[in-house]
Amino acid sequence: MRRGRPPNVMRGYRLTAVRIQWLISSSESHEEARKKRSIGS
Repeated sequence: MRRGRPPNVMRGYRLTAVRIQWLISSSESHEEARKKRSIGS
């Protein structure tokens, strides 16, 4: 008895992936800003 995943689970997974990607990109941009600030000071 195999059933496919409900669409809301797939949608939640996609939203989580997008959120993780956004967190990674935002943390990377923070690192870049920190490097520029340390170089400038």
